[in-house]
Amino acid sequence: SANTNNCIASDAWNGPQTTAGSLSLTNITATSTFTLTCHGPGGSITQAVTINSVPPPLPPDVTPPHISNSAPSGTLPAGTTAAALSLTTDELASCAYSTTANTPFASKAVFPTTGGTSHTASLSGLLNGTSYSYYVMCRDGSGNTSPDTIVTFAVAAPAVPAPTLTISTNPVSIFSGAATTLTWAS
Repeated sequence: SANTNNCIASDAWNGPQTTAGSLSLTNITATSTFTLTCHGPGGSITQAVTINSVPPPLPPDVTPPHISNSAPSGTLPAGTTAAALSLTTDELASCAYSTTANTPFASKAVFPTTGGTSHTASLSGLLNGTSYSYYVMCRDGSGNTSPDTIVTFAVAAPAVPAPTLTISTNPVSIFSGAATTLTWAS
């Protein structure tokens, strides 16, 4: 203003400044306060402005959860009627499953235990001699959905017992040239 003789900068900048002007600030990496004190015949006035430096935002999450350690697998013993469908993810996620490939996430059954990195659902009604495939998808908090991971396993058929056999003759002792009856069953 016309009543200002000079201005002095302090804090994040120093030295004399013109009574009016602008300064382009670049590469601010820390919160900084810029103080300016101006003097004139009527006294002095001091004002300050603080620029808060915050880290740039993280890039958006575009990576779906990675599914690992799925179970069960292989062949379960005959007589198994229930099993736990389980898996882990590398980030917090909600997981769901179906017995049909390419089922949309929203149409799958949600794991009763999910939302963290360990996910579990109880399977029941398993039958001997049957193979099973479950198609699992997981979705993270950013909405990224993994492709189907197929969890396959089987329940063994019961072992087939060895055949039985009995064989006998009656009478067991005969005179040479005589007849007997040989009987068997399997």
